[in-house]
Amino acid sequence: MSRPTKIKTPSENPEPSGGATFRIPGARTPSESDAKSVLNQGALARLRELSHPDEPGILGELIDMFVSETPRQIDALRRAIREGNATVLRRVAHTLKGSSGNLGADRLSIACGKLEKLTKDGVVDGAAELLADVETELREAEKHLIAEKGK
Repeated sequence: MSRPTKIKTPSENPEPSGGATFRIPGARTPSESDAKSVLNQGALARLRELSHPDEPGILGELIDMFVSETPRQIDALRRAIREGNATVLRRVAHTLKGSSGNLGADRLSIACGKLEKLTKDGVVDGAAELLADVETELREAEKHLIAEKGK
């Protein structure tokens, strides 16, 4: 007999980003060759397909959640770099990589993946430069995601 899986509530989840990651059905991990444009229109189309005609679009809700959550994640990344905490840095970079990838922000997801990979062996040296790349890609992704809400 299999045991039921316990799902952690936000209060039980020690993740410093303050949010849970989500995975969109049919989503895939972006590669560097996918990152030609700021947003992956295929990922956005899949999210639009999840919406019901008589309900507000899920894409807009997810964009709002993403835009409201990312400042806390960036603050957590900065704090982890200052404190030399590779574990927190890796965890938050991973969370941001997943949420941005689900929303089709492939370049941001790739930048977060580089930051996550750097910290895999406990390394924090060089993270500030990679965080600057993440922040640049985040500004571009947010601008384009907000524009998508109007479509």
